[in-house]
Amino acid sequence: LELASGEHHSYCVSTNRNRVRGIKVTGNLLREEMSGLNASLTSSMQTLNTETSALLENVTATTSSLLTATQSRLATVEVQSANDTSRVAELEVQIANSTKIEEEMEQTVAEIMLEITQLKGEVEILRSKCERGYFGANCTACNCTSGGICDDGKNGRGRCACFEGVTGARCERCTAAGRKWPICT
Repeated sequence: LELASGEHHSYCVSTNRNRVRGIKVTGNLLREEMSGLNASLTSSMQTLNTETSALLENVTATTSSLLTATQSRLATVEVQSANDTSRVAELEVQIANSTKIEEEMEQTVAEIMLEITQLKGEVEILRSKCERGYFGANCTACNCTSGGICDDGKNGRGRCACFEGVTGARCERCTAAGRKWPICT
């Protein structure tokens, strides 16, 4: 309002000077505060940089140690794997050999079964009228085990004819030492 009327009073000038001084003081205070904050921020950044570097070195050392241990374990596992692969190959050879032996045993068993069938046919002819497993005029029961065949039939005497590897009056013992009836072969 005073400016509009063209009048200037002394108290207006002093008020403007006080404002300018206040702004300068405030600016200086802000600069000092900014300088202090900048110094504090710089110090904090240096501390953070130092701590980060230390942590990074620690992580690097730990990672290196773990990597070395892992590489050592991996080498051990690779050796074990090679050993296992070798053992598997050996077992495959053993399985192939066992399969061949099993096939040979099956062939032998088939031949033995055929022989037994032929022997049974011959025994049947010898028995005459007594039932199988009985002998003599009264058809007395034979006392043989499954390890032999009874001399049965009307003309038979009831004696046991033992299979190979079996002995005894009733064909109840193995001839080979260390074998136990009924598994003699």
